[in-house]
Amino acid sequence: MLSEEEKNRIRAEEEAEARALLERDLQVQKIRALESYRADVRSEVRADLQPRARNNWWFLLLIPVLGLTVFALLPRSSPSGIAEDTSGGIANSSLVERCQSEVRNYLNDENAKFPDVEEISSQISSSADGKRWDGWVICPAQETVQKAEFSCQYTPATDQVKVEIIK
Repeated sequence: MLSEEEKNRIRAEEEAEARALLERDLQVQKIRALESYRADVRSEVRADLQPRARNNWWFLLLIPVLGLTVFALLPRSSPSGIAEDTSGGIANSSLVERCQSEVRNYLNDENAKFPDVEEISSQISSSADGKRWDGWVICPAQETVQKAEFSCQYTPATDQVKVEIIK
């Protein structure tokens, strides 16, 4: 059997060896934690140094806005083909439609024929008091095909059209 002194010495050696192992394990853990931290920092630094694809999603929002702007700025022709001019308080196409209706009612002829678009555009005049269309019409419903001249005056103050037939 071992003496008490030898047992204490062995216990002390075992405890010293256990403390050394524990210190070495703690040192290894510290080194691993430091290496892990450095690896994370390195990956962040590398990510920061790499060229990034620009995040241009906001550009997609501009496409509809640009499209609507271009559409709004495109020149439009009127459905009747008459160049629109709103001077005199009314658009040319509206004046022509209203005047044609009034002339047909006045002559009681739904088949009345008016000149072509180019000629109509040259017959319209504007002033501060309104617009005037001095034109002609062919009335096939009459006994003989008759060409009549007319003057159609639009007054913006009353929003009315007045027709005079000049034979």
